[in-house]
Amino acid sequence: SGRGLWLHILDRRISRHIWRLYRGIILDRGVESTGFLFTL
Repeated sequence: SGRGLWLHILDRRISRHIWRLYRGIILDRGVESTGFLFTL
């Protein structure tokens, strides 16, 4: 059905957005931890 297709597209878009946010948080924390190691 058309509705299922829309839900599938929406789900892919949302999951991609969440993954981008998640990866950004991981990268930020990685920078923080390496910066912390450098200050030791």
